[in-house]
Amino acid sequence: MTKEIYKLTSPDTESLASRAAAFAQELEATVIEAVGYEVGNLQSILYVFERYFVRTENMASLTVLFTNDGKAVTVDVIASGAGEGILNITWGANGSFAKMAVDLLAKQGFTPVEG
Repeated sequence: MTKEIYKLTSPDTESLASRAAAFAQELEATVIEAVGYEVGNLQSILYVFERYFVRTENMASLTVLFTNDGKAVTVDVIASGAGEGILNITWGANGSFAKMAVDLLAKQGFTPVEG
């Protein structure tokens, strides 16, 4: 199975829940599940999305984890699935799904973490 993984960050730690909800609303995908946790100063919100891609005639999965440690918000984006046939070829569907998420996050002021 192929995957695309990105990590982004933003120094703006205010209103994590509203930023995550705005992201989920703008992303053109179905929310499968969303869960949030708060332990001490650490807040996290985990989203799992899916989207149908015509070019692979299959569903792709996108997992997005928002984490606020009080100093910065970090977002992990992992796209998977969408493969077809014996060789599980995605024809770029994973990359497209992840890029959609990264572009939306960039509009919210997130920048990629190198490495």
